[in-house]
Amino acid sequence: MAHHSFLFIPDISGFTRFVNSTEISHSQHIISELLELIIDSDELGLEVSEVEGDAVLFFGKEEVPSPEKILEQVKKTFIKFHEHLTLYETQRICQCGACSTASHLSLKFVAHSGEMQMINVKGGEKPYGPAVIMAHRLLKNEIPSSEYVLVTEQALGEVEPEMYIDGKSVTATPGHMEYEDAGTAEFKFLPLKNLHNELQPPPKKKLPKLTKDPVRYSVHIERPKEEVFEIIINFEHRLKWNRGVNELNYNEKEVNRVGSEHNCLVGKDLLAFETITNDFGMDKMVYGERILKAPFAKDIAVYYILEEENEGTKLIAEVHIEPSPLIGHLLKPLIKKKLGQSIRKALDAIKEVMEDGAARTVSPDDLSVDQQSIL
Repeated sequence: MAHHSFLFIPDISGFTRFVNSTEISHSQHIISELLELIIDSDELGLEVSEVEGDAVLFFGKEEVPSPEKILEQVKKTFIKFHEHLTLYETQRICQCGACSTASHLSLKFVAHSGEMQMINVKGGEKPYGPAVIMAHRLLKNEIPSSEYVLVTEQALGEVEPEMYIDGKSVTATPGHMEYEDAGTAEFKFLPLKNLHNELQPPPKKKLPKLTKDPVRYSVHIERPKEEVFEIIINFEHRLKWNRGVNELNYNEKEVNRVGSEHNCLVGKDLLAFETITNDFGMDKMVYGERILKAPFAKDIAVYYILEEENEGTKLIAEVHIEPSPLIGHLLKPLIKKKLGQSIRKALDAIKEVMEDGAARTVSPDDLSVDQQSIL
């Protein structure tokens, strides 16, 4: 049975260039998050027919939303999409092509309606018919922008030529496209560039306090700092060098960033960590982790600081400990010694993994007098 139905396609602009020119693993995670955000932002009560790589095909049977409701949905999705990318840019620690260019992505939208039938595929209903073909064809058009909403005359219905958003009249440009296999489509389109002015800035997050007497070790690795940084921040590689960890649990659908959490099973102890960063100066790559609910301490943070050194990488690890009152201060030397041993082993293991050879023992020259006395 045919229905006069509504079709709505938010499509991620810049997707092909983003995937083809960047790291596929991280780009997959980023696009997955964005597609889920698009689906979750729906307030029109639509159904999802397909997730098509860089787009979502929504449909609604029989009822076509008013142009104003369509534009309200477009505005909400567009703003949530870009606020997410802005927040990601402030939280990201990864320097790969995918993570550093995610903010260049954007959205365009196609809204269409027409006669449509439903077919059953693997137990699920899918929209089928010329209207579906036309909606997809309209993603390829001559609109000189990568950020717009296109609404066909079928979706506009019997309304005045003006389009409205937030109760205000907006000027839409008429257009048409001819497709050899789908026919001619008349539509109006509206650029969305001005919506960037309505984005809310992400909340500012204070950098953790650095202590004056951190435990500090360093090691030289004969590999570029970008490669060393990747093996440190990517949880998929963590057990290759963090060998005291029996089990690691983290969100596999998310790229590690500031605020990400993971759990490590060390012996019988389950420890929770939060990813952090800090300012250690220019030309350095920094990754940090804070132990959540650290025993006998208000805060324990471990930072890995990478800088270029003799065509390789100087990898520095610092442990910053803020002890709890009384017993924490008494136990601080013991805590520093235990964590110092742990990060020294970690640095040696990272060097071994990166160079695929024997690791160099850290020289006492790399330690301060106070730290040498702890060992």
